[in-house]
Amino acid sequence: MTDLIKLCILRSIIDYYLRKQIRSGWNMSRLQNSIQFILLILLVFFSLHQLATAQEKLPKSFLHDSFSLQSQAVEDTVDCNTLFYYGPITYFFTIASSSTSMTTYAQRFSGYGRKKLSSVNLMLYTGFNSFSDTSGQGIEMIIYEYANGYPGAEILRIQDSAINLSSPTATVSFDVSSYNLNFEDQDYFIGFTVVNQAVDTFAILSDDGINSSSNNSVSVGYGDEDGDGIFSWYYLVDVFGENFKFTIDAIYCFNPTTIRVPEDYSTIQEAVDSAYGYDTILVNDGVYAGAEVFQKQIIFKSVNGQEYTTIDGSLNTGMGLKFSAYYNNTSNWYNAEIDGFRFINCTGTTAGAIGGTYFHPFTIRNSVFYKNHATSGAGAINCGGGNLLIENCTFSHNSTTNIGAAINIRGGQPIIRNSIISNTINGTSISSTTAYSNYPVYTIECTNIYNNQLSNWAGQIVSQEHTNNNFSLDPLFCDTSIGDLHINDLSFCNANHTLNNCGVLIGALGVNCSGCVDSDSDGICDLNDNCPDIYNPDQTDSDLDGIGDSCDTCTDTDTDGYGNVGFPNNTCLNDNCPDIYNPDQTDSDLDGIGDS
Repeated sequence: MTDLIKLCILRSIIDYYLRKQIRSGWNMSRLQNSIQFILLILLVFFSLHQLATAQEKLPKSFLHDSFSLQSQAVEDTVDCNTLFYYGPITYFFTIASSSTSMTTYAQRFSGYGRKKLSSVNLMLYTGFNSFSDTSGQGIEMIIYEYANGYPGAEILRIQDSAINLSSPTATVSFDVSSYNLNFEDQDYFIGFTVVNQAVDTFAILSDDGINSSSNNSVSVGYGDEDGDGIFSWYYLVDVFGENFKFTIDAIYCFNPTTIRVPEDYSTIQEAVDSAYGYDTILVNDGVYAGAEVFQKQIIFKSVNGQEYTTIDGSLNTGMGLKFSAYYNNTSNWYNAEIDGFRFINCTGTTAGAIGGTYFHPFTIRNSVFYKNHATSGAGAINCGGGNLLIENCTFSHNSTTNIGAAINIRGGQPIIRNSIISNTINGTSISSTTAYSNYPVYTIECTNIYNNQLSNWAGQIVSQEHTNNNFSLDPLFCDTSIGDLHINDLSFCNANHTLNNCGVLIGALGVNCSGCVDSDSDGICDLNDNCPDIYNPDQTDSDLDGIGDSCDTCTDTDTDGYGNVGFPNNTCLNDNCPDIYNPDQTDSDLDGIGDS
């Protein structure tokens, strides 16, 4: 409803009411009622206007029933959770006033992401010499801008009247949440000093042997260490031979935002370049070139899923999403995520679709990987395994020039579930490499690994076959020649198949075709039937050799459940007394002949 139409309706209502009042005769009571009525009408009008305005601001591009917005992709939901910047205290050193002229010490902090500083804790140690404020004026906490490796302009100074800190360890906490200190990808320093008193003893923490003034964890002191009468900042590594780190907890939170493609930026790369850490890039329907993500923790989600949103490497002849160089402090970062994309024709050296130096918590879900290629490494995904989750994904016809895999994982404890990994060309399904001298320890659940050229279940995942409802059967894609990786309704990957023990869809795409050759009419396609010519809907395969018990070729003369020795295609367990019924197969002297 436009504003003009609403105004016309409003004027008509008021004119009608006023004419009625005039015809009825005016009095003060009627006038008051009229004014109240008009005010009510105005209130309704403005409410309608605000509602219409709000509706006009709602996204107009969600054309389909969006799985993303129904489940994980609610925008801007990562609220202001506090995180501790540094870990536990491990070593203590003293900086006594007798050995240095420094009166203020400061620690550099990373401002990665849309970071808002919430509070600051200084941990003081009193075990060496008593730390006390005899002046009674307290301790001051100072926050500085970052300027060429040193503290720059002062942003905030707060005093705390810590008159006597006599316990073995004590903490002075400064709440700065009300100051709205936002650091968007800008580093900063936090410093401490004692008011009107030389520094006695501070608790400081070694920075794990990295004695480099260029290190992001650099700590500095303010004093006249060269004796020229001029006070300035010095790297502690230059003064003490150690790049000390203070026991300062910078407690902060994040305020992420959502960036839309193509509404805000026409390309994914432009959106990545404008994003801060923990932002969500929400991609609408279309075909897009890939992007490189450098030192940013970003959530990528499609509006309507992989059937409508494609990253096509042929548009930029490169990797789909390449993540570069971020290893620090992995326990304190939110989970990066890729949700609901189709990767096709992506190429790279070590990975085709997704790869790079990336060891943060990482989730890849609801995505399709088809005909991606790596010259060496992994045709689809190559990344660190620390807290890696691959879920509800489909991989098919990815390839490598040299011997490789569809997926390569380095170290960690990756989880792969509800996925299909099939038809890798010149490669295995999953390969493993070491990170920090350790191979990855896998958990694989409800996953179908089938027809990969070099191997399906091998190496670090060999023990996962036939466990956790994993299997190796043709997924019965509808038409791989045109890249249609939906499944046939008779596929074991169909959540409704009677032999799908997981009870969930396996892979990224559901059923979109029907029918297959089923010679024995047991409801299982010949390609997946372990006895294609014998009716066996239960598909029992006791010896796990891929041939169902109903057609496992052997002769059991004594009908004790064990087959005679030496018959062609004999794949069942051999009978140590083929002519005598002995189901217990007891062989006391272990000579291969049963006691019977």
